[in-house]
Amino acid sequence: MNYFNYIMVFAALSMSSLLAATPTLEIVGDKVQDVTVDGKIYKFDGEIKEIAGAKVMAFGAKPLSVPAKTLVGEKGTIVFDYAINTKNSKSAARPLVCLRLDGPKQIAFFTFHGNPVIQLRFGNPVFADKKIKLTANKIYQSAVTWDGEKIAFYLDGKLLKEMKQPVAVNPKYIANLTVGPFRDQYFVTPVWDNDCFMKRLRVYNEALSAKDIANLK
Repeated sequence: MNYFNYIMVFAALSMSSLLAATPTLEIVGDKVQDVTVDGKIYKFDGEIKEIAGAKVMAFGAKPLSVPAKTLVGEKGTIVFDYAINTKNSKSAARPLVCLRLDGPKQIAFFTFHGNPVIQLRFGNPVFADKKIKLTANKIYQSAVTWDGEKIAFYLDGKLLKEMKQPVAVNPKYIANLTVGPFRDQYFVTPVWDNDCFMKRLRVYNEALSAKDIANLK
């Protein structure tokens, strides 16, 4: 490779790095921490445990929530790294992470006590899942993207399902982003034992491509 080609390759790699998407929110669940969103501080203070060699934050016994109006918009991406160990409890349906929209609408990853699958809920809601069984105490990465026309649902960087976006996301009515149980005027999800675990949560105000998702660490 001559000097000119070397410079061009280096410039292309540098530009690619500069153009990499930056999350509007990133929480690593390895410690109790204060999270600042829109100038306000919110505490993420779940019990810290070790799962599959990684420090994670246990959740289920109480809500963890931040306002999401400045985090996503008409387009967006949610990436959640997590592990579960679904014991029986009062909470049959368990929201792992949920973006509350207007009215009862939501974008969320759910699992179920005694039935560890991963399910995407989008809209009012439309269910998009392949009933994929999850192994207890194994770390997975689920991601969802939306661009106003279609949604895409991923597990560990691989596309599970792509479909027409069932409802528009109106930035005016975006509410909270929650980890674990939540309650509002439309839903009350009971708390459960701390047997779900957050390794990392990332939110983007753009729809990442399949290549972007595959390259996430």
